Parts: sequence; C-alpha cells; structure tokens
Amino acid sequence: MALIVLMLLLSLMVAFAVLSKSEPVIANNQLRVVQARSLAESGIERALWALTNPAATGGLADPLPSPVPLPYNGGTFIELGTGGFFVTVGSGALANERTVSAAGWTPTWDTSDPRTKAHAQVTATLTHLRDIAKDAPCALCLRGEAELSASVTIDGRASEGTGCGNKYSVWTTGGVELQGHAQVYGADGNDTSNQTTDYAEGQSQSAFDAFALTGAEFDQLKALARAGGTYYQGAVTFSDVPNGLIFVDTVSGNTPTSATSPSDLAQVTIGPGAFADPTGFHGWIVVSGNIDFNGNFGGVTGMVYAVGDVTMTGMGNTGITGFMIVQRILGTESMSAGNANVTYSCAAARGDGQIPTGWYVKAGTYRELSE
Repeated sequence: MALIVLMLLLSLMVAFAVLSKSEPVIANNQLRVVQARSLAESGIERALWALTNPAATGGLADPLPSPVPLPYNGGTFIELGTGGFFVTVGSGALANERTVSAAGWTPTWDTSDPRTKAHAQVTATLTHLRDIAKDAPCALCLRGEAELSASVTIDGRASEGTGCGNKYSVWTTGGVELQGHAQVYGADGNDTSNQTTDYAEGQSQSAFDAFALTGAEFDQLKALARAGGTYYQGAVTFSDVPNGLIFVDTVSGNTPTSATSPSDLAQVTIGPGAFADPTGFHGWIVVSGNIDFNGNFGGVTGMVYAVGDVTMTGMGNTGITGFMIVQRILGTESMSAGNANVTYSCAAARGDGQIPTGWYVKAGTYRELSE
C-alpha cells in the first residue's frame, strides 16, 4: 500500500512539474493574442480619428482619395509600445461608409526577428450621418401638395455662411397653394415674398428620393436613438422630451413603405410642455408617421422629418428653425399649415450641436477574423 501511494504521489508530482512548464507558455501565448487583438483595434481607432479629422496632419479626406494614401492602404507598419498594426481603409457600400481592416502584431511583424509572434485581424464598417441639411434644397421639402394659409411664413434664405447657401422656401413634388397672409421667401435671396423664384413645385419623385432618408439611414437613426434612450413607438404625446435625436417608430417597428397600413404609422402630438428645455427642442425629430403641432411648444431648432401627414396650427410665434422634410408615403396631400413659421438655418438643420457628426463603428459590423 505504501508503495502504491508513493507511485500515485510520484505521478502527481510529474504531472505538476509538466504543468509548471507549460502553463507559463500558455499564459504568455494568451497574453500575446490579447495584445495583438488590442493593437488591431488600435488600427480601427486610428481610421476613426483620421476620417473624423480630415484637415489634420495624418487625416483622411472625404470623399476617399484614390489611391488611398499611406498609412491607410495597408502599406505601413505603425509601431506602438508592444508591437504595432497595419490598417487598410476602403470605400463602403454607401457613400457615408468606409470598410476598415486592421492587423495587429506583437512584438513585431518582422520575420527575421526570432521572438515568438502573435497577430490578429479585425474588420469593421465605419459610418457617419449624412449631411441632409446640405443635400436638401429647401426649408420645407414635401412629397405631395402644400397648403399654406393664415400667417404662415416659410423662409429659405441662408442666415449664416456654413456652406449650404440659399434654399427654396418650399420644394414639393406637388403644388404650392398660398392663402391668406402666407409668405414665402427663398432661393432668390431677396426680400420680396411669394415670387415664383421663392419656391419650387412639380418636382420629380427621383429628385426627392435623392435627399430623402433611406431605409438604411432609418435603421441608423433608430439605433442611435435606442442607445440614447430617446426611441419611441406608436402613438406618443411628447412631454418633457430631452434635446438630441428623437425617433418615433411605427407600431410594428418596421420601416414604413407605400404598402404600410395607415394604422401602423406613428401618431405624434407636439404641444405645450412637449420639451424639457424651456427654450424649445434642439436636435432632430424623426417620425415614422404623422405629426400634429398644436399650440405654443417653444419651437424646434434642428430638423423635423415625417413620413406621414403634418399639421401645424395655433403655434403663435414659435416654429421650426432649421428645416423640415415631409415624405408622405401614402396619398398625395402632404401638409397643411396655419399660423406657423419655418426658418431655414444650416447650422440648426445639422442638429444645433446635439447630433453626432463624427464617424463611428456601424452596429453589428465588427468582426475578428480567424486564421
């Protein structure tokens, strides 16, 4: 029995001795793999910085230059403390997307170096919000007809030099009907209202689609609103809503199309007490359905986007500073307004500082590639 016990103990001692030699090797290998992956992710971060700062030394211009300059063509090893990385930036599926691939190496990629090496490769799609304020040709863009009455004022003249220029007061695929004391000022830039040069009617659907939000952009905005806690669905009456990006989805959560049932569209009411900021709302309001502006709510500084009907009544001196797009997907009657104001502002239309303008990793696109 004593001999048997001694043999068992000897076997355990041998096993522990072997493990004591292999475990440090395994731990070091694991450390190198983690370091290599972190270095590869540093390549993604470097691309993010370069795209967000195109004017800086080492920045990357938009649109993407061809050929892509060093080091963003994968031809330069960028060294860091524990190794380094290669990074390659290419065009994405959309104009506002870039595909990035980065390979991290530790302690080096040099094959002549005798040290044990590790490397990892990651990919991601980077994206940013499109500059809709620059693309849209108007202070009030409509798919369908526009009925403007009472004391409505739509002013598309540029108020600041931010690269957007004068816009049409109203731009529509249908007609513009001006009633009562309605006044529009627009692309001609002069102080005379209601001239045919102030607005554009009977425009093509394809021209509207060129600046309207796409399904992918709806998903992009929806994800950002969810992350910020400002995502809503169905019928909503705004109350103490914070500044930022507000997204109100359909009842089903599906992006609306011409086949969407009217009962599935969101129904949003905006009136007194709608916003937490006493100076009014600052940011973007995107609604997959209808909006009823009713009463003095303090105003909106930013963008209002709806895919259904928009009515504006009893707003007093408040209104929208920025711009508004009404993409009515069902029927042709787009908008009726009385006693309301829409004043174009490029800076406000871009979100008044409340909307992210830099590049970021598109949700669900990060991948670590296996060897």
